[in-house]
Amino acid sequence: TFTLTVVDVSEHSETVRQLTHELQQTKVEIATSQEQSQQELTAAYEGRARFLALLEHELRNPLTPILTWTEVLKQDSTLNSQIRRAICAIERSVLQQKALVDDLLDLASIQTGKMICDREPVDIHAVLGEVARSLDSRAVEKNLRFTIESAASHVYVLGDNRRLIQVFGNLID
Repeated sequence: TFTLTVVDVSEHSETVRQLTHELQQTKVEIATSQEQSQQELTAAYEGRARFLALLEHELRNPLTPILTWTEVLKQDSTLNSQIRRAICAIERSVLQQKALVDDLLDLASIQTGKMICDREPVDIHAVLGEVARSLDSRAVEKNLRFTIESAASHVYVLGDNRRLIQVFGNLID
């Protein structure tokens, strides 16, 4: 035997049409919300970039005359050794402050994909010597000694001198 059942789907097709319409509206709302979020994110990035530019100017501006005066004072042969050490300490502190400002700007550059690294021959001994000089006063305060020993007199790598000083300084510190 064969049984044929007839079902009225007109009621169901109206429900399907209504659900399809609601789905289309939801897609439009989601697309609009995503576009608005993207605009807000872009505005936030632009605001941060303006803030960092202002911050760089405000933090770096006072450092230049301090460094200039430390150079002038270091050339004065009439100053005693204690004052010379103080001037050198001021200079190191200002250079560390400048490095912190540079690091902050580097972080912003990394996040925006605009980080630029030089690729040139760099003497690792010179890099480590610079790091040792920058950390010397803190090492002395902690009764530590930093020495560089190498069988080769010069070891060169291709890299960014400033970034290598940053990396080794962070590793050693």
